[in-house]
Amino acid sequence: MACAWCAARAASERNRRRYKYSDEHIVAYCEELTRIGTVIFVIPILTGIVRDPNDDMIVPSAVAAIADFLVSRDKDLLTLGSYEAIDMVTPELFLHILREVKEKALAHQKLCNS
Repeated sequence: MACAWCAARAASERNRRRYKYSDEHIVAYCEELTRIGTVIFVIPILTGIVRDPNDDMIVPSAVAAIADFLVSRDKDLLTLGSYEAIDMVTPELFLHILREVKEKALAHQKLCNS
């Protein structure tokens, strides 16, 4: 169900103009998201957190998922900086964070194996 919703959302006319992905690519991507992600069914009602009321559903979804990061390019979300323990970051910063975590884990593993 989540995959169908994701595919329908990604296939919206606005996103279709913006991104040049085939329907098959969108479905495969959504299937991968449902495989590695957590589908949240109960989302708290929180309003007025972000400047744009259209984004009011995004932060509560991250809260419900007990997320560490909310990855977005949305300026309204990014200017929030953080909410509770959730950091708002760009995709580029998130990749940098992931690389740092991976490097630390590899260094720790190397130290333990010495």
